[in-house]
Amino acid sequence: MEINVNSQTENVLLSRKEITGILAFDKQTPSKKDVLSALAKKFGVDESLVVVKGVYNIFGNHQAQFVAHVYPSRDVLESIEPEHDYVDKAQRAQAKQPAADAK
Repeated sequence: MEINVNSQTENVLLSRKEITGILAFDKQTPSKKDVLSALAKKFGVDESLVVVKGVYNIFGNHQAQFVAHVYPSRDVLESIEPEHDYVDKAQRAQAKQPAADAK
């Protein structure tokens, strides 16, 4: 998978980098998790500070557009992004289970 960043905007008000670009891939469209890992590696930050908002396939090509946000700290990320954008389904299910067992 090859990542080409089209724009990288520093949003001072929300303390984040807003990144858009194009992915080139060979077989299937990469998942958000794959894109998240590649972006974290490219920008040299921890995976927990990157939120991939969307991966949009370009019809008829082995390319996709993406939109992502990179935050400076976990506290800033949690204060701005909705929880479903940075917590995966397995973690949410695990968090609900102890509450259900307590009842």
